[in-house]
Amino acid sequence: MSLRVGAPLPSLSGATSWLNCKVDDQDLRGRPVLVHFWAMSCPACKDNMPVLQGMVNRFTTDNLAVVAVHLPRNQTDMDVDKVAAAVKALGMTEPCAVDNQQAIAGLFETDGKWPWYFLFDREARLKRRAAGSFGLKMMQIGFTQLFGS
Repeated sequence: MSLRVGAPLPSLSGATSWLNCKVDDQDLRGRPVLVHFWAMSCPACKDNMPVLQGMVNRFTTDNLAVVAVHLPRNQTDMDVDKVAAAVKALGMTEPCAVDNQQAIAGLFETDGKWPWYFLFDREARLKRRAAGSFGLKMMQIGFTQLFGS
């Protein structure tokens, strides 16, 4: 079972490395947070990335924090240089935690699925979660609830 709605935002301090920039748990306080788990070997993750970036641009204000977490599916996914190249190729500008030890994934209880999306409100409580190819469509409801149409 994944993290339950209403649960507090888990710590992101278990990353083995960070790409783009590092985020402290303190940086995320007082504003909505979208955390999305992806893997460079996950076709659905790559297919959803442009849609995700478009949603973030459409629904967000400067008050939304977005954090990507790269969760490896296999040994090849653990190469940080390859992950960095994928981040660049996909046009990701948000901070990206590399979770090679699956410490963050364990806190979010992702159950080894990709992609995962978690939307937290300003009080750092889980508002909505969704997984898989169609998970992003479910997140649109959460964005609408927080930011309006």
